[in-house]
Amino acid sequence: DFSSMSNKNEHISLTNNLHATDRFNEYLHGLYLKTNTAYDLQNNDSAYDVRVEYDIFDQGYYQYKKKQQRLEAKQKINYYKTLKSIEWLSYEQMVQKLHNYENIIRVESLLLQLKIAEANYNYAKQQLDKGLITKLQLSTYTFAVQKIQDELVLMRHKRLVKIPHNLFILLNSIENTELMPIATLMQRFDENNIDIKLAKSLQEQPDPNETWRDNLRVNIYAGSRKMYLAQNQTLVGIEAKIPLCSFQSNQEANRQYNLVLAKQITLQRNKLREELRNSITQFLYLQHKIKTSQHQLQKIQQHIKESFLVSNSDAAIYLNESIKQHKGLQEQYLKLYLATQLQRINAYKELINIRSLTHTKDISKLFSDMTP
Repeated sequence: DFSSMSNKNEHISLTNNLHATDRFNEYLHGLYLKTNTAYDLQNNDSAYDVRVEYDIFDQGYYQYKKKQQRLEAKQKINYYKTLKSIEWLSYEQMVQKLHNYENIIRVESLLLQLKIAEANYNYAKQQLDKGLITKLQLSTYTFAVQKIQDELVLMRHKRLVKIPHNLFILLNSIENTELMPIATLMQRFDENNIDIKLAKSLQEQPDPNETWRDNLRVNIYAGSRKMYLAQNQTLVGIEAKIPLCSFQSNQEANRQYNLVLAKQITLQRNKLREELRNSITQFLYLQHKIKTSQHQLQKIQQHIKESFLVSNSDAAIYLNESIKQHKGLQEQYLKLYLATQLQRINAYKELINIRSLTHTKDISKLFSDMTP
């Protein structure tokens, strides 16, 4: 509406005025008011010199600009260092959270194992009462239950963090997500990588060595002056203090320094690009493993159902063998289920690494539009 457009125009106008004021204030650096007064008691006479001076080089505008460039370069370097430190700490905290999520997955798996082990124990006890198995055979089920209970006691001392609902949904469908094309992720890496920006900022720093111009003093002045026994004078002029020695900047050392930094930028970029490519490859590999494991879990589940029907039949001759087979399939299923859940966490770790390397704030921005 007109009101919002008017407010927006006012904001733009105010911003432009502030920028213009800042630029004007820059040029005021080097502007001085210089005064000097004296009184001759013997001759009862006075003298004074009042002038406005504008220094151009030393103690003036150009020196101020050079100091500002150095300060801005230093602030820029410190900014990238701080940002890198913050992002690294954020990444480390996320990885630590994932370790805690792994703990809760292991506990849930142990509870599921305990439930199945207790059911197997109760079933074996019924078979013992019927005289179909021995006490020695029953003891294997007792030890299995005790072993899982001991592992659960150990897990109580570890930090357990519940997986957030939105992450839980992502983890359970992570094998079906589709990453952005590798070329797109590489381009995002090149545009956003902080290490490269930091190295370039170090390379672009102003030369710290003094130059001939840094020691050149030139000022323009205008003012009024009265000497002893003389009349008032109105003066306009230029005053210069020119260094006669040479200030040789170590250009070869600076050139070598820039060459080393340029090589560092190239090596750092290549190293991080390779790390990004490896993370993408590992994520795709884990997706394939999870899909394969899911297919295997479905097959084992079907075999478990079939073995359960056999173990509950009246064919006593097959009883011991079918119980062993049923128990073996359950153990196989639980091991594969745990491994698959941990693979999901590992796949998410790779996503976190990809997000960190490409400096993508929202992890969903790593996925293509075709991701369900």
